[in-house]
Amino acid sequence: MTIETNITKMLGIKHPIIGAPMGPFYTTDLTIAISEVGGLGVLSDTNLLSDMAKGKNAIQIMKKTC
Repeated sequence: MTIETNITKMLGIKHPIIGAPMGPFYTTDLTIAISEVGGLGVLSDTNLLSDMAKGKNAIQIMKKTC
């Protein structure tokens, strides 16, 4: 079942579920899971700035998965 609201229309998502970033935790798996079911997964940038290698890796994983 798809829930249609102004937010889902604006963001192009199926469900009005937005996964907020939760630093200082890595949220790659959570972001992917929310995105795969039609919500808006948001990757935490706290760790992306403190460890650029892990940050780049997380972004690459997101690009390949979603």
